[in-house]
Amino acid sequence: MRKGTGLLALMAVGGALALPGAASAETQMDAMQRQIEELQRQLLDLKAKQAQTEQRQVETEKRQETALTEDDLKGTMPGSIRIPGTNTSLKIGGYVKLDGIYDLGPSMGGTVTADSMPLDGDRRREGAFGYNVRQTRLNVTTETPFEDIKVRSVLEFDFYGGGGNEANVNSATPRLRHAYVTAGPFLVGQTWSTAYDLAAAGEKLDFGGLPGEQAVRQPQVRYTSVSGPDTFAIALENPESDFIGNVPANNSVTAAAGSASGIADPNFDQVPDLVIRYAHKFDWGHLAVLGIGRQITAETVTADESVFGYGLGLSGTVKFFEKDVFGFQVLGGEGINRYLNLAYRQSASFDGSSLEALTSWGGNVSVKHYWADTMRSTLIFAYQRIDNNDVVPLTANKELMTFHANFIATVVPSLDVGLEYIHAHRETEAGAEGSADRLQASVIYNF
Repeated sequence: MRKGTGLLALMAVGGALALPGAASAETQMDAMQRQIEELQRQLLDLKAKQAQTEQRQVETEKRQETALTEDDLKGTMPGSIRIPGTNTSLKIGGYVKLDGIYDLGPSMGGTVTADSMPLDGDRRREGAFGYNVRQTRLNVTTETPFEDIKVRSVLEFDFYGGGGNEANVNSATPRLRHAYVTAGPFLVGQTWSTAYDLAAAGEKLDFGGLPGEQAVRQPQVRYTSVSGPDTFAIALENPESDFIGNVPANNSVTAAAGSASGIADPNFDQVPDLVIRYAHKFDWGHLAVLGIGRQITAETVTADESVFGYGLGLSGTVKFFEKDVFGFQVLGGEGINRYLNLAYRQSASFDGSSLEALTSWGGNVSVKHYWADTMRSTLIFAYQRIDNNDVVPLTANKELMTFHANFIATVVPSLDVGLEYIHAHRETEAGAEGSADRLQASVIYNF
């Protein structure tokens, strides 16, 4: 009995001693379970973050594969970019120009126009001052290469299209200058006449045209062949019959209202003007010869008259010293005064029944000198003469002359500032004369 009771007591004491150890083991198991669960959660987070990183890397690689590099954007023309998804290059250019003008004599408006300046004795204002930015221009050029040729298009505007006033906003309407396409040797559209030797033109700040300069822009179809130093061009250009007399061309009075001719516009164009030009380059410059053939027609109720106009010209440049250039242009003939820039409508005379071509000639010479790499000056003398007949009114111009002298400095690349003196003179068939002088300062930023 005692022995059984002792055994039970011993077992009771042993169970009591074992209870704290069992509880501790259970606590440790719970802690381990929580740690495992935490580790699993962290592992899942790491996997999710790794998946996100891998996705971002894939997207970055895709963007890098499709991203355009600088070489991809580089166009075929200097300063151009390639339009994405095409092989066409695009270039935007032009300049912003501010002109400040002061007339030392009679006022001549925004530009010097020798053929319409005031005559001595006319009522006139003197000492006019003004600013304008209308010469500012914008051009867009594209170029697309094909198998054997490159197709290029040019579109350019300035702001001499009229409109605006100086009372408040000084707005100005854009004016089309150039709109043409070239494909290999062919050109179609509006640009400088084939007769104009742009390389021989002197640099000036005044925007007005020079007497005797072939600075005509008009629609045309042109073929040009280049072989080494030789360039040959032939073009069919937009005609415009211009004449002067007691039946003016481009009469704005309609026939119904009773125009002098019975037809609103007696000038009549039937065939394009033909212009041919050949140029040869030398080490010291270039020489070019040109020929013009055109038909002038006047048609009224009682008359239908046509005359043939023709002209021959010579132009070129001569380089001397290191960078200096001498340039010249001259053109003469019958019925070609429209190609001499000023005194438009004096290519022929028309008295209502008879049309006669008038003889005229003109040209200009220029000298450009560099004082330093960033400083230059140009002198330009221009002259034009029309041999009028008895049909031409005595108020019509007989002689026109201008002289330009300037100094232009490049302050920083693309930014020029300049000062120019201009003298202009004209004489009419009656002997009346007029002279004017102007100072012009300009700031030009090219882009």
